Amino acid sequence: MSGCIIPVAPDFQDPVGSPNYSPYWYREAQPPFGTPFTITGSFYDFTVVASDPNLTDPLWVQWAIDYPPFRMGVTNAITGMMPVAPTPDGSRSFSLRVSCNLLLMANANSFHQLEVIVSDAEPAFHPNGPFNDVPEGRFAIQGDWTFYLPCDGTANPP
Repeated sequence: MSGCIIPVAPDFQDPVGSPNYSPYWYREAQPPFGTPFTITGSFYDFTVVASDPNLTDPLWVQWAIDYPPFRMGVTNAITGMMPVAPTPDGSRSFSLRVSCNLLLMANANSFHQLEVIVSDAEPAFHPNGPFNDVPEGRFAIQGDWTFYLPCDGTANPP
């Protein structure tokens, strides 16, 4: 009996990619999230340090004052969001200097909310929010502070 052998080609497949994990707060924010805070000088540098188990993921940051919710003429979304590459330990530090010139409200002498959003993908741009809209399968984490900044020289909150 004669026969023909037909070789079967190997079935090459791409290796299974590693799962995507959410970024996380690497260390406590300064000041700690949720802390009502009075700025006693003309400005304050709010700082967060985040990381991501997927060390090659760039992290994006978005800051917004008096958000949520978005209010026209009140909310100030700080633009210039750029991805930040990790340091050797995988952490990334983000800071925002808050001063009176960032407050859009006519009556700047009130309490304000500062929101920080860190994501592992560039969020979709929505000029009126939400600012944490990332593609499916990607993640965003948020933190916020309530602060008072006396823009007219008064030292005490209303």
